[in-house]
Amino acid sequence: MNPEKSNLDWNQRFTIQAEWTKPLRHFLIEQTGITSTSKVLEVGSGTGVILRDTIETVGNQAVGIDFNLVRLSENKLIKQDQVVSCADVYFLPFPSNTYDFVISHYFYLWLKDPIRALLEVRRVLKTGGYAIAFAEPDYASRIEYPEHFQSLSDAQTRSLVDQGINPKTGRALPSFFSGSGFTGIQYGLSGFQIPVQELSKDWESEWTMLQHDLSGIFTVKQLEQYKFEDKKNRLSGSRVSWIPTFYTIGKKN
Repeated sequence: MNPEKSNLDWNQRFTIQAEWTKPLRHFLIEQTGITSTSKVLEVGSGTGVILRDTIETVGNQAVGIDFNLVRLSENKLIKQDQVVSCADVYFLPFPSNTYDFVISHYFYLWLKDPIRALLEVRRVLKTGGYAIAFAEPDYASRIEYPEHFQSLSDAQTRSLVDQGINPKTGRALPSFFSGSGFTGIQYGLSGFQIPVQELSKDWESEWTMLQHDLSGIFTVKQLEQYKFEDKKNRLSGSRVSWIPTFYTIGKKN
């Protein structure tokens, strides 16, 4: 749903995000009972990273919809037999009571009216079916240490808001589910380990995103200095950068 960005490999970016949440997603798949016979829809499926992992995990032919035709086309190039459709989450092209599960991943933060979207998600779910938001970040509660880096992260958050995100989506997710009629709602935080005294394998990718989002806000020289300091602090074991990321599940009764 977010605006198209030039010179960025979105499939690579979505793959990195999927690696962060993979253990949690697999736990929620087991907890809610997604099986090979379940009818599964992903809203905001992008280039199909979560769809492919879901199919691999449970042997299920999940279906995806996305508003971005470019990303759907990339999905088909990666996996030709993937079942995807260019569609709007506010007007899902499916009959009521069709799916057992509707899943999403880093999606609702891009919506202006997530409750309206979830009402449509609820419509296409069967009675007893589940909506699962695997991951929604809360940029407004971002943690940075040393504090010198807070101005960098605050600037990126402002840039993302300008692009269309709601920076408090994570914390608001349970209320979105409640407001759209789901019951049995549960939420939690995605947890994963980050190494210190070394650079994580996705460090360069994170900096590619930072530099892209902050182009025009900081000079190239300023960003290069921040990147140098970030690397130095990470290798010395004194750097923390954390965006709390929520998940929520709800049932249609």
